[in-house]
Amino acid sequence: MANFYRENPTEEIAFRLFGNGDDDIYNSSYRIDPIALPLLLSILEQLSKFHKNPLRLFLNNNHATSSALEFLYRANFFKTAGDRDYYNQYGNSIISYKEEYLGAFKGKEIRKIT
Repeated sequence: MANFYRENPTEEIAFRLFGNGDDDIYNSSYRIDPIALPLLLSILEQLSKFHKNPLRLFLNNNHATSSALEFLYRANFFKTAGDRDYYNQYGNSIISYKEEYLGAFKGKEIRKIT
């Protein structure tokens, strides 16, 4: 990553939360160790400060990713890192993502369109 910044100092950075995404949903499974969340948030915060904008985070909600997304959702990862209402009071959001991908988790109902 350091080489990327040396070679492209003004290039916008965007992340895919899950590597295979929709390409290989039945042969993939994802797990996030809870102890990694503070480190992940710290890295995202430092990068967003460097770029002076929230980082784009691309999400996939499918058979392979729903458990990991649900874990992040229940751990308040998205609220901590990107909730616009929270950050309007306390600072800037460090990630931007499409909220439509959050929901329809195991044990949760699909969010209704309002």
